Amino acid sequence: MRGMPLVDIPGSKSLTARALFLAAAADGVTTLRRPLRSDDTEGFAEGLVRLGYRVGRTPDAWQVDGRPQGPAVREADVYCRDGATTARFLPTLVAAGHGTYRFDASPQMRRRPLLPLTRALRDLGVDLRHEEAEGHHPLTVEAAGVEGGDVTLDAGQSSQYLTALLLLGPLTRTGLRVTVTDLVSAPYVEITLAMMRAFGVEVGREGDTYVVPPGGYRATTYAIEPDASTASYFFAAAAVTPGAR
Repeated sequence: MRGMPLVDIPGSKSLTARALFLAAAADGVTTLRRPLRSDDTEGFAEGLVRLGYRVGRTPDAWQVDGRPQGPAVREADVYCRDGATTARFLPTLVAAGHGTYRFDASPQMRRRPLLPLTRALRDLGVDLRHEEAEGHHPLTVEAAGVEGGDVTLDAGQSSQYLTALLLLGPLTRTGLRVTVTDLVSAPYVEITLAMMRAFGVEVGREGDTYVVPPGGYRATTYAIEPDASTASYFFAAAAVTPGAR
């Protein structure tokens, strides 16, 4: 529209976190365009580096060297800051590798629950222990790969639990069948499925069961779109900032 200022809107935080997981798990080098730079996403990227992944960052793009076999180091301590996706996705990612990985988070994040996810991971054979309060950070994963199989998940507290398991599925030896007993924020799960499709994985659905095939992800170039809340903030800022570009 003539006269409207031009505004560069950064990508979504939710999409950036999912894209970082997918890029780390993919076979090859993935370029993420327009990632959101925030404390949460920087914390996620820092966690990947601690785990031995190469993450190259420029103002407009991040490049990640994927490792389908898991982290490059056999032992690491990762601080998840305040990031819920970091605190839930990274312990799930390392389960497919081999080594000892310890995770902690801020006092606020320590209070947020993890038990539905960690219970599901244990049901899949992952050796995982909470070091203090059960179902909360800090935790340690003694990773030895994940065979796969059937698991039931209560996703009534957060759809991120389901997203974490779906993202893990292609890294298992035989794939996953995840049956959900309750689900909040279903649109975020649809976003996850669309992003997995962009990295070469098609997830099936049989009623309340998600069927995730094995075989891994392929590296790609992925443009991270903004979400509605991010866009509305920047449009509002542009409206009160003459000459914004």
